[in-house]
Amino acid sequence: MNRGAPRTSELQRHIATEHHAAADATVDLGDRVAGGAVVLLAPHDALEYAFELPQTDQKCRLVGSTKGVSGFGGNVEVFLLTDNEYLFWHANPAAIAQSSWETFRGSENTLDYDLPSAGAYHFVVSNEMGLSPQTMAVKAQVKCVW
Repeated sequence: MNRGAPRTSELQRHIATEHHAAADATVDLGDRVAGGAVVLLAPHDALEYAFELPQTDQKCRLVGSTKGVSGFGGNVEVFLLTDNEYLFWHANPAAIAQSSWETFRGSENTLDYDLPSAGAYHFVVSNEMGLSPQTMAVKAQVKCVW
């Protein structure tokens, strides 16, 4: 995994991700999703990207996209969870995620989640219900504006 040195603005210094922070007005959720990186999602497995949003007066959103490189994956689910929601889902990943936001089903999605408050979030791309692997291009960033 290529980790490059993080470059941060005042707000981004406080936004911690599982992997690294990027420059300017966005925070990438890590090398595995930066720039639409292609990932192999095994059957009955999920990718989870945890990140922390600090207290801020800015309006923040999680934006990006998912795309099935190996074709449309109808069993893929894409969702955003709070820390408490994640704990429940992680204990039983075959269960339907109880998310405060819309859950997308299928591999082709445009992401635009409002992040209303500071806290820990978990962006999940799940193939828990899938019987075959899915090759996915996943891109997601936190963008904050005044």
